[in-house]
Amino acid sequence: MKKLFKILAVALVATAFVALLGVGLRSWKHSQLPRKEYHSEGVTIYVEKFDCHLKDGRIPGTIYKPQDSSGRKPLVVYLGPNERSGALICRMAAARGFIAYAPDPAGTCSGRPLDATLSSELKDLGNLLERLGKEKFAEKGSIILMGHGHGALLAAMAAHNVKGLKGLVLLAPTFNLPEAAMQAYPKNRDIPDSCSLPGVEAAGRKFVQEARKTDPFDRLRQIKEDVLIICGSSDATAPVEYAAMAASKLKNVEFKVIDGAGHNLGTSSNNEMMTLVGTFLDRHR
Repeated sequence: MKKLFKILAVALVATAFVALLGVGLRSWKHSQLPRKEYHSEGVTIYVEKFDCHLKDGRIPGTIYKPQDSSGRKPLVVYLGPNERSGALICRMAAARGFIAYAPDPAGTCSGRPLDATLSSELKDLGNLLERLGKEKFAEKGSIILMGHGHGALLAAMAAHNVKGLKGLVLLAPTFNLPEAAMQAYPKNRDIPDSCSLPGVEAAGRKFVQEARKTDPFDRLRQIKEDVLIICGSSDATAPVEYAAMAASKLKNVEFKVIDGAGHNLGTSSNNEMMTLVGTFLDRHR
């Protein structure tokens, strides 16, 4: 009888261990363990993968947390290439006490990237911001929306409708995209199944058709929050004159042109760009 009890006890312990292990594996699969990173100023932050689950699907991305992530924090949402300057900006934001979220550039709830349109991208962005605003880590009414290139264009077009928006940062925004689409493909028969446009590597036919009819400046006058626009004087992808036109329609705007910088705002100009963005974040903390 004692042997039987011992066998049963071992079996129960083993079962419990396997169950706990299974839960741990499932949790790790959906939310990777935080990874320490050290900001250049010596501040410890945490970076991990974070999938934002929406009604129509999920958008994968990366979240950057300050060392003290207790309670609610102001939120930075960065749209654009999550490398080099994008990662640097998100890390800088986390080091300043923000929680920064960068959806993967290819992340979408609208099916294949070639099926996307400006309308579907703006819908996904609106749903994403609404969902993030409800997260337990997000401080109410404290969203800083940032974007680079096409991400900056989407941020500018969506900003008038973002609840809790506190500020907007546009890096090399491609306000020239609709005009470029019209010049390259004036008629529907000219549009290929896949093409590239300013800031968009792979655009489908529906994207081009809609882009040609889009006014990217239409809702800018409705944005009341502070806006920072940074451009490069040598940017061939997003010529500075289009950003200047956008700036002329905004109520509270700081417009900066970095001399000699291209579309990526260049490694030599990173310090200037980072200083401008960091100052903006400090003012809106």
